[in-house]
Amino acid sequence: MASSRIESPNFDPDPTVRHTAWVFLIGGSVWYTYGVSCSQDMIQRYLSLPTLEAARRASRGFVCGMLLVYSILFSLGMLIYATYHDCDPLTTNLAKAKDQLLPLFVMDTFQGYPGAAGVFVAGIFSAALSSLSSALNALAAIAFEDFCKPYFGNTLSESQIGYILRGSVLLFGAVSVVFIYIVEHLGAVMQLTMTLSSTSGGPLFGLFVMGIFMPWVNATGALYGGLAGLCSMAYLCFRSQASLATGEIVYTSKNVSIAGCTYQFENTTFPEPTFDEMEKSFHHISYLYFTLFGTFVSCLVGSVVSLVKKSENEEPLNQQLLAPFIRKYLTEKCQPAEHVELTETMLEKTVHNDIHRPE
Repeated sequence: MASSRIESPNFDPDPTVRHTAWVFLIGGSVWYTYGVSCSQDMIQRYLSLPTLEAARRASRGFVCGMLLVYSILFSLGMLIYATYHDCDPLTTNLAKAKDQLLPLFVMDTFQGYPGAAGVFVAGIFSAALSSLSSALNALAAIAFEDFCKPYFGNTLSESQIGYILRGSVLLFGAVSVVFIYIVEHLGAVMQLTMTLSSTSGGPLFGLFVMGIFMPWVNATGALYGGLAGLCSMAYLCFRSQASLATGEIVYTSKNVSIAGCTYQFENTTFPEPTFDEMEKSFHHISYLYFTLFGTFVSCLVGSVVSLVKKSENEEPLNQQLLAPFIRKYLTEKCQPAEHVELTETMLEKTVHNDIHRPE
């Protein structure tokens, strides 16, 4: 507590504060809900399971597992601080970036145990490749379905499809490697990841919200809402990262010490940078609110466009595609449940047939 590494919850309602209780409860919950329910790699995992109930169990297990992982990471962060509390590796240039603190801690802690550092590196690579492989497979599947399949139709053989998918994975992997040299100059990796994922995640989550909870939104409204959300999020994320790079947005760092260092290092003291108090702009909001903002813009524009551009020839809505608590408020615009049966068994059969359909 004395080092301010453990703080009482901050309930400041200012959305420009980087981390507060409201930021985590509201913005963080929306970002995490999108990641678990709507992201392409998670959906691909769900569709690989035989039944809908199995997908639900997998989702619950994933959430519980991630809570355990986050608890371990929080504890590990406190352990690293306790180890280097009086000799900060970043100040002494023993570590060049915050992302190097964990490898340094492992090397210092297990230096007397041969092979322990190698096991750590193997675990890091295994975890990274597991997530990366899912993302690359999802990108390859999307590229094939949206760009190749409409052009070639059903003329491709199974072997040709396999070559296209493998080539797509190779291409996206090469692009990812190139981006490594860009990402390392853009600040904290975790914040950058959440910021960039919000660019598409906010509008995509907004489309799901409109489809499940907003029966008055039509196809035209969903299209314009998604485009508006995508454009606004691209601008917001770009301005936010540019402001971080230019020093317009500055986050206060915790106090560190080098009083207990036992090794020689070049001690160069730099004066604390001073920044003029600038008027806060909208792109100064916390990065955890980005997904929520993109979702809100998509739903707002989608609703307005749907109310303005109503079509007389719209097909009745299927009640089974809406959230259960929404159905009791439906009007005659929707098909009653007895007219359209879309049971869990039918959904499972549809998913199974779509996955194994021959080309």
